[in-house]
Amino acid sequence: MAVSRLVRAALTVILTTGSLSVVACSGAADEDSALPVPHIRAAQVVERAPSGQSRHLALLEPVRRARLAPRYGGQVTEILVDEEAEVQAGELLVKLAAGDAKAQVQSASGALAQARERVKDNARELKRSEQLVAKGAEAARGAEQRRSTNVELRGAKRQAQGQLAQAQDRVKASRLKAPFTGTVTRIETEVGEYADVRSPVMILADLSELAIEVKLSEREAALHDQDQLSFTALIRDQEVATKLDWISTEADEGTSTFTARLVIDNLDAETGGRRFRAGESVEVFVTGKRGVPRPAVPTTAIRWAGPSSYVLRLDDDRVIQVPVNVLDDAGDLVTIDSELALGDWVVASGPLNLRSGDRVEVGDVLGGGRPGDAGPVGGALEASASAGPVAAATDNPAPADEDEDENEDQPQPEEAEEPEPDGEGGA
Repeated sequence: MAVSRLVRAALTVILTTGSLSVVACSGAADEDSALPVPHIRAAQVVERAPSGQSRHLALLEPVRRARLAPRYGGQVTEILVDEEAEVQAGELLVKLAAGDAKAQVQSASGALAQARERVKDNARELKRSEQLVAKGAEAARGAEQRRSTNVELRGAKRQAQGQLAQAQDRVKASRLKAPFTGTVTRIETEVGEYADVRSPVMILADLSELAIEVKLSEREAALHDQDQLSFTALIRDQEVATKLDWISTEADEGTSTFTARLVIDNLDAETGGRRFRAGESVEVFVTGKRGVPRPAVPTTAIRWAGPSSYVLRLDDDRVIQVPVNVLDDAGDLVTIDSELALGDWVVASGPLNLRSGDRVEVGDVLGGGRPGDAGPVGGALEASASAGPVAAATDNPAPADEDEDENEDQPQPEEAEEPEPDGEGGA
């Protein structure tokens, strides 16, 4: 009987626990189903040829620019130039307090003089001992001791020379000079302040030439290697001649782009004055031949996870993360290399926290059509892009009237439904 009661009690506990688990699971399921499904904007993968020209916005920078700081810290006693002053290489700019360094020079000079005298005295004694040893008037041990002393004294002399050189260098470092000819664009200290080795006291820039840095795609870098790339710079709405200084041999980490450095002559040939100021904006057009058509998506569809890029492909009402390699600009789109096929639908914009497997609802579409509809790849997206795809030539183009009649028979894409105001959908 006791065993039967124990068995019944155990069964009761198991059934009760199972019921609670079922209730908890159903509650969690209800809670998941109550969460709002995020709305996204969708776009189709289309075929697009990379543009033959890319546009870059950049800033003019000095070819040479130095943030000057003392090699040893010290109090600023005198500033010999003003901001925007033109200085020559080697010109004295700032003086720092050097009292301690000068005292060290005197002390090291005295120690060196004493070391030299000791070396001379010991050399004379050593010579005398060697003569006495040769005559048998003195033991050889005395000469050996003086030889050892001579080595020690010479080491002390070299140490004193090093201390003197260090003290003289500290005195020299208290006088800050211009490393090259340029313009003092900023002074960041005042007389009486302590200048630290980590804090620049002024900025010196060579403004006779200005540099422009732009990012080139892999295709543009390859075109440059084939001498098929040109650069045009617009500053203050006027075209300015540029000279290509260099193109980096290593791609920037995470972007697969190569930095190109252009240089312009900033001196006016007639007046000798500067034409432009560092920091002004410049518009650079990089021109090359048009590329081969490739799959393309809106630039907003590209998402990043560290240095890797990916897009979210629509699979019914779910999204799947697909890695992509970003290639070149193609108007409003960007060409990619991935497993995506033409006609696939991707998330053009939506919540940034979307992950593979999340449920979504299409609230808007870039171009015509909707996910799941049959129709031409890309729809109006291709026609709206500034750099359209390379169209295949047709031998017998249809008359305009026949095209209009055929368009009237085609079903028009439905407009995207507005999200319900009951809080179930989120932008």
